[in-house]
Amino acid sequence: LRDGSGTLRGFQKIGQDVTQRHLAQEAARENEERQRFLITLGDAMRAEASADGKIHVAARLLGERLRASRVLYAEFDHARNVAEVFNGWFASGAAPFPTVMPLEDYDGSVLRALRSGVTAR
Repeated sequence: LRDGSGTLRGFQKIGQDVTQRHLAQEAARENEERQRFLITLGDAMRAEASADGKIHVAARLLGERLRASRVLYAEFDHARNVAEVFNGWFASGAAPFPTVMPLEDYDGSVLRALRSGVTAR
């Protein structure tokens, strides 16, 4: 269908409908994958008896899901200006972090992200 300027309007509408349907299907697929992951994570954590076991299995599953090289759990000791790693997971071949990390080594965007609880990249 052409409008007064000669532009084909019907094709544009079909293209928009297909794009919107594709985006909706993609969002639904991602939501289903996220729900499956959360069920797997919950089941795996319930199967672990100890807190350390729960932390480790959560780190491993999150690392695998996010395709990360490492997932670390640390406590900040602001008086000593260090972060003490108490648990984590490392992908095959990833070098481990030291268990005590001076915070000044991570000053800038990484440290701001960690302090605010955001994933550091």
